[in-house]
Amino acid sequence: MASDFLQRFKYGIFDQDGTLVDSMPAYAQTFAQILDQFGIDDDASRDFYRSTCGTPLPTQFKKLLENNGFRLSGAEIQQLYERFFKTVEKAPPSAFQGVKQMLHELRGRDMSLFVTTGTKNPQEILHALDLGRYFLKIMGTSQIDKGPEHIHEFAKAAKVEVTDFCSAAFLASDGPADMALARKMCIYPIGVAQTVSPDLLIRAGAKEVVVKVTDLLYL
Repeated sequence: MASDFLQRFKYGIFDQDGTLVDSMPAYAQTFAQILDQFGIDDDASRDFYRSTCGTPLPTQFKKLLENNGFRLSGAEIQQLYERFFKTVEKAPPSAFQGVKQMLHELRGRDMSLFVTTGTKNPQEILHALDLGRYFLKIMGTSQIDKGPEHIHEFAKAAKVEVTDFCSAAFLASDGPADMALARKMCIYPIGVAQTVSPDLLIRAGAKEVVVKVTDLLYL
């Protein structure tokens, strides 16, 4: 049963990768493999990917490359981005245990649910996992880069003003960038430490941190 804590919220926003879907190990490894051609250490690449979760993937490539003295054009960054998704699409991910039941319970409490992700094709992934039906709107980067514009689109889908939406919403994610986005938009930030350190999420602005995303039912 969902906790009293959740009764304050009308809207729940979830990150996809590393929060609902167990894709982070494969994604971090693919990120590192692509950057190996530039001589960047694999461990450093994986750590950077995890520590910047929630940041649009092209920005992640651009920043790490610049940190190592490489300046690529927008077209070259786009090629890395396309290569990344062509690689990860070959190994479809699975949902974390208990996610479907959690979403079913939240929807049963008349909470409207949303997904914001840096993935190109989240609708395909979530529907393949039989999770897509729980969400009022799913936003990936093939439409608009992950960030405030996703939140504006969610408010439109909910047919409320952005300020009203944000004040009644939580954002659950393993991404430090998502915690910062939530604080910026006055959304309640809940860190999910399934793939990253709890301290990293707290430093990024999480007000609550759960070990598993399904634990938010018991806050």
